[in-house]
Amino acid sequence: MTGDTYRRTMELEIGKVADGNMGSPALNEVLEALVDRFDMRIVVECLSVVASDKADHLRNNWQDENAGRRWDRVAYMLDKATEEAIGVS
Repeated sequence: MTGDTYRRTMELEIGKVADGNMGSPALNEVLEALVDRFDMRIVVECLSVVASDKADHLRNNWQDENAGRRWDRVAYMLDKATEEAIGVS
């Protein structure tokens, strides 16, 4: 599967889970496919970057320091979980 084909497939799959159900089987399949393709460490690192970017966005565009700190905490926790899982300190 080429990168473009994979991207389109993921977009279609993600569209199936737009209802936001936690633990949705379709969402689980999308996440599993991402982990299979890229490795768990990379997926978690990307989630950490998303959380950090969200923190910056909340601070810069909404002047919401409290929400920014919460998202920074999420990014930190994801980073620590990745480090502990792969044995890096």
